[in-house]
Amino acid sequence: EKMQRQLHHEMCKKHLRYQILVWWEALDIIAVQTLVQNSVNFLVLQQDDTLFHVNDDARYTYVVLRGDFKYFQERQTARGKKSITLNVDAGNQISEAAMWCHWVHTGSVEAVS
Repeated sequence: EKMQRQLHHEMCKKHLRYQILVWWEALDIIAVQTLVQNSVNFLVLQQDDTLFHVNDDARYTYVVLRGDFKYFQERQTARGKKSITLNVDAGNQISEAAMWCHWVHTGSVEAVS
């Protein structure tokens, strides 16, 4: 398990751009490795696949390495009570809150390409 934790952390490390993780790593590398192992995931999706739906528990932070995604939020769950559609492309992260707290998705994400 230690090796799995270390390998997963190394695979994710360059994609996570949080300064707090750099500081925390200097204090407790095992805690950061465990956090990343438990809350960051890589998946391969095909066009029109759905990553998650409204009201799903947010279990992971996703790192977009390639492709494009659309984030949809209906007005019932949007803060401003207007429907929202956002493009999410390579280099971005989706569902960052899953790393820091219990979260329920208020929108859905679909693979575009």
